[in-house]
Parts: sequence; structure tokens; C-alpha cells
Amino acid sequence: LSGVVGAEIRRLDGIVSDFLSLSRRRFDLRVQSMVEILETVIHLIREEAASRSVTIETQWQVDKPLVYMDADKMKQALINIVKNGLESMAGQGTMRFSLLPHGKTRLAVAIEDTGTGIPALHLEQIFNPHYTTKEKGLGLGLSIAYEIVRAHGGDLRAKSEPGKGTTFEILLPYSREGNDR
Repeated sequence: LSGVVGAEIRRLDGIVSDFLSLSRRRFDLRVQSMVEILETVIHLIREEAASRSVTIETQWQVDKPLVYMDADKMKQALINIVKNGLESMAGQGTMRFSLLPHGKTRLAVAIEDTGTGIPALHLEQIFNPHYTTKEKGLGLGLSIAYEIVRAHGGDLRAKSEPGKGTTFEILLPYSREGNDR
């Protein structure tokens, strides 16, 4: 129990630090493998997913998906999106991670869940700070994810159908060789 409490304190401290650093726009940008970032996130959430009877699926359709990014901030954005997806699934479900080319210069990272979905009325507001439909939480997770993705020159979109699930799509500039920006 003390290990879990300690981990949660570190996680919360990280969220506050990330939120504050966003306002200062300090990013440690380097060419990183998006597959490695996603696999790290999947490793971090695998136990929670298993405890919720959520199956994780992956599909990488891009060779050498290198992105100029701050790996820690991008992981935080992905974790914020994934946690929302996990919380939306009551009982069992599936979370799919995909990497697809989007045109010649962009990479699409899709995170799809089979959760309760988001009604259209709420979908328009999910990236607004402090907007939440949950009883607990501040409503900052998705707005932080949105700001992180935008700071990387990307775009974050959400599609949802109530009762069927939600797909978040992150579009980021990428390089096959890792040397252009």
C-alpha cells in the first residue's frame, strides 16, 4: 500500500509539474521513436488494464516512426488519454493503439477504446481546462494532452459514439530518417 501511495504522489507531482512547465513551454526536443514511447506507455498501464479486464491491441503501420518530441511530455499526454479510456470501460473492453501514416509528413497515433463513448454535446468541450463529467478529478487531463500535442506542432482530435467507444487521434509531424524537422 505504501508503494502505491508513493507512486501516486509521484504521479500527481508529475502532473502538477507538467502543467506548470506547459505554461513555461520548456521542452527537451529530440528525435524519438514513437513505437518506443507507445510501448513504454502500454507497459505502464498494462496492470491497470488487466485489473479492469481490458485487452490491449497494437498495430504499427509505419516503418521508423521518428518524431521530434519531448518524450516525457508526450508520454504524459498519452497516459492522460489512455486513463480516460480505461475509466470509460466498465467491465471488459479493448484498447487499440495504432500508428499510421497520414499523408507524407504526418504520423497518426490512434488510441481507441470500447468504453461508454462521449455524447456530442460533451465532445465539443473535452479539451477545455476544468471541464469534466467525473465526480473526482480536476478535468485537466485532456486539456494538458491537447496543449502538449499542439506544442509539438500536432493536432489532437476525438471521435466518439455513445455506447460504442471513443477514438483519439494525434497527428504529428514525423521523419522517416529522423534528420528533418
